[in-house]
Amino acid sequence: MTERPAFSFFSPEVQQDPYSRYARARAEEPIFYCEDLGMWVVTRHADVAAILRDTDRFSSRVATTSVESRRPR
Repeated sequence: MTERPAFSFFSPEVQQDPYSRYARARAEEPIFYCEDLGMWVVTRHADVAAILRDTDRFSSRVATTSVESRRPR
C-alpha cells in the first residue's frame, strides 16, 4: 500500500505554498478524502469537468457549508 500524501488545507506549509501541494496531490492522489474539510477533493480539471457533467452520480446537494466555515479557529 502506498502512503497518502500529507495534505492539510489549513497547515502552515500549505497556506504558505499551496501550489506545490496541489501539484503533488494531482500527481499522487488526484481524488482524495480530506479529513480537514470532511469532503472529497478532486484536483484535475478533466475529472472535475466529468463530475460536473454527471449529475446522476455526483451531487453537491448535501454540501451546505463552505470551506472557510471548516477552518480551525
